[in-house]
Amino acid sequence: MSISLRDSINGKCRDCIYDPLSGLGNWRQQVEACTAKACPLWAVRPVSKPDTRPRTGKTDSDAVRHAETTCFGAGEGEGATGVATP
Repeated sequence: MSISLRDSINGKCRDCIYDPLSGLGNWRQQVEACTAKACPLWAVRPVSKPDTRPRTGKTDSDAVRHAETTCFGAGEGEGATGVATP
């Protein structure tokens, strides 16, 4: 079995910078914060994708409330469990 190029890059970056005892986050967070721009892998290091979802002005709790009352078929003011919600 061969290892992918992405797995190789991720592994090298993790080996290079990750310190689990630093308290600076998980390995992906530490690699994303890497400042070694001279490194040939810096431009292709693993980073989080920006959130490109359109902003609606609604909060996550609005989405949960909608899902509980509409998507799960619960009655008005009841969540998925049938327990009244405030």
